[in-house]
Amino acid sequence: MSDGTKRTLVIILALVLGVVSIAPFGRLNRSERAGVLGALVTAIVGAIAFMRREPEGELLGIPYSFSPPTLERVKGRLWNAEDPRVLTPHIFGWGWSINFCQIGKRLGLIS
Repeated sequence: MSDGTKRTLVIILALVLGVVSIAPFGRLNRSERAGVLGALVTAIVGAIAFMRREPEGELLGIPYSFSPPTLERVKGRLWNAEDPRVLTPHIFGWGWSINFCQIGKRLGLIS
């Protein structure tokens, strides 16, 4: 990670912490807070990806993809018999999707 990217991350995290500290989180329940923070983190990762000019890649070891989803990518990430991974990169956003074909194979439901 370059020094410019590290500085950008520090600035964004400082802004996020500032917003979080003044937001009325006391009125939100736990799941609503998690949703707000998840959306905020995804927006930050999207901004960093935009600055890097990379629609797909990794940030902090977690994959991201902000290119438009295609049917081929959906099938390749959610139902792929040839990919041994259970967790595959998200179809759109930051994080992982579940390869349901591999789950079925490991449970013995699919041969």
